Amino acid sequence: MFPLPLRSVPEFECRLEATWCQRRSWIRRRDALALGLGMLGLRSHEILRVRFEDLDVRAELLYVRSAKKGINRRIPVGMSWANCAREHGEYVRTFCPPTKSNRRGLLFLTGKGEPLAYEGLLRTCKRWTFAVFDRAYTLHCLRHTAAVRLYEATGSVLEVNRLLGHRSLQWTSDYLRSLDGRYRTGLASFVYGEVNKEVRLYDPEELAIGKVG
Repeated sequence: MFPLPLRSVPEFECRLEATWCQRRSWIRRRDALALGLGMLGLRSHEILRVRFEDLDVRAELLYVRSAKKGINRRIPVGMSWANCAREHGEYVRTFCPPTKSNRRGLLFLTGKGEPLAYEGLLRTCKRWTFAVFDRAYTLHCLRHTAAVRLYEATGSVLEVNRLLGHRSLQWTSDYLRSLDGRYRTGLASFVYGEVNKEVRLYDPEELAIGKVG
């Protein structure tokens, strides 16, 4: 696996943030919030396990229930993501049908109140990335992107290891093989507020039909 083309990552994140801040479609908001977690290094199954109770809005932290025998951890998610995830979670708890599945308080559900499936999240990731990068990428590529960007910002394999929830530094090092020092994009822009606001001059609803939605 390899990271996204880093020069276009700020635009991709900006599209995500602009969409999850909207209130016109809770499905689009759900998808954008989920992919935002991918940009913070979560595995696909970790994203699908997120519960409303895992979010600490005041501290802007998310408790991650690890997959693949990784380490449970808390990660910074930023005020924008945290506030919109809280609103989304409240909507889900109020309007989604009361099934056995959402009694666990899962944040990402289908319109029928069932847990969002991996296949659905993967299709969403491919549509969104194709709209920006002209190529479909997987959720694992988002995770690699988070690893590379954090290492470039900190120079610390240990920090990357903590973000990804690896039990071995060797696993973490494998994620950094594609590191290219020419790119200096920093950490996830929606967490640290470093995104170029000029990228926001677009209408998310005008994204190519059939590519994002």
